[in-house]
Amino acid sequence: MNIITLTLNPAVDIHMRSAECGAASEVISRNSAGKGVNLSRALHNNGIDNLCYLVVGREGCSEFLAPLEALGMRVEYSLGEGRVRENINVQCGEYETVRQGRAEPIARSLICEIEERLAPKINEETVLALSGSIPEGTDIDAVVGMLLRMREGGARLVLDCRSLSTEQTVFLKPYLIKPNEVEAAELTGIDITDTESAVRAAVALRDMGCENVLLTLGPSGSVLASGEGIFGATVPRIDAVSSVGAGDSSIAGFIAAGVGAGSRTALALAMAYGAAACLEEGSLPPSPKNVAWLKDSILIEKICTKM
Repeated sequence: MNIITLTLNPAVDIHMRSAECGAASEVISRNSAGKGVNLSRALHNNGIDNLCYLVVGREGCSEFLAPLEALGMRVEYSLGEGRVRENINVQCGEYETVRQGRAEPIARSLICEIEERLAPKINEETVLALSGSIPEGTDIDAVVGMLLRMREGGARLVLDCRSLSTEQTVFLKPYLIKPNEVEAAELTGIDITDTESAVRAAVALRDMGCENVLLTLGPSGSVLASGEGIFGATVPRIDAVSSVGAGDSSIAGFIAAGVGAGSRTALALAMAYGAAACLEEGSLPPSPKNVAWLKDSILIEKICTKM
């Protein structure tokens, strides 16, 4: 399997902790991140080879790339304008507050450069994951066109990008999408309040043309709509340290299961990766040890064959 992650809007994740809301905070971790980077790092940390492709601002580029290269990750990048943005996460007791920075728009010429560099790497064994937002002001249609040509070249597309509309997402006929309940409600118009409504939303997205729909529900688990039917996953109670990057790790687990893996296997590994990520500080990746024991603790139930 040839796995490529594409991050158009990476960020430095700064994780801080405060004894009480409003009080001074201490920096716990500072990580080179972004949803695609988190996905790549989760795979790499669990022994799954992949290429992490980024658009990185010229200012702060070296500082951003150095920690990833030190880990031995395969990283390629295109240089964008401006400075690498920063996301600040402040944890106070059970509450988390996130403040996200903004990046410069990506020029059409840079989108063409990305395609020229990635196209030779695309084949029928490729899983290409676009994860994270696209910087405001970027020509979204140009990005969609690039992804369409990648799919036509044989790549299975994994999309986790709120910058794409429902129409653009289903037009690309992705192999996998992973909305949370808020994102799924935006995509379908279905208010998700329980498992039943989550199932209806997941089925609606699959009926639109998404091959696998993994709808995550936080501590309540997830729902998967696939060609094999509708499945629900229940995750054991854990003492979460940080939820940053958990959804990205869930995608990593699904991909790590391999194309052709059964829905039960893919869903269990997705939830194990996601839950294991919650046991790490900031956006650090799930450890193989935690993934292993959690995988055996995930309860998978087949809800129905079809709706």
